[in-house]
Amino acid sequence: RVWRMNPNTDIVVVYGGVNDYLHGDAPFGTEEDTTPATFCGAVNYLMKFFHDNYADKTVVFMTPAHCCWEGENPDTNPSAGNSRPLSDYVDVIAKAAEKNQYPCLNLYKNPPFNPNQEEDRLKYTVDGLHPNAAGHAVLADTLADFIAKL
Repeated sequence: RVWRMNPNTDIVVVYGGVNDYLHGDAPFGTEEDTTPATFCGAVNYLMKFFHDNYADKTVVFMTPAHCCWEGENPDTNPSAGNSRPLSDYVDVIAKAAEKNQYPCLNLYKNPPFNPNQEEDRLKYTVDGLHPNAAGHAVLADTLADFIAKL
């Protein structure tokens, strides 16, 4: 999808990783991977793509937030074949963003709400993962505040 983006955009926001954690379809890879065939490689591939094609734009990465499927141990997903702990996906994005000098909004480390807490799940999500209107408003405000400070 990155190839279909509007090259005249002012700001690019990349928010992903939780599907990789939940489904575990792709190999995790290593921090040195550059192929989009692994999670780590896809992160590096995206960052290089933006460096090469959007160097004059503001590019912001967002880590996965917590989700209600994290289980008793909020860092594991035993149902996904190749999946690693959610924090591993967060760490790859955060470290790669720092290495490539991209701002990174870490929603896992500093969540505006946590769907593992019943009150937050009911108030801000439709299913413990996907935000409802109130959750989208909180995420939008959090992102706007983050971008305003850049």
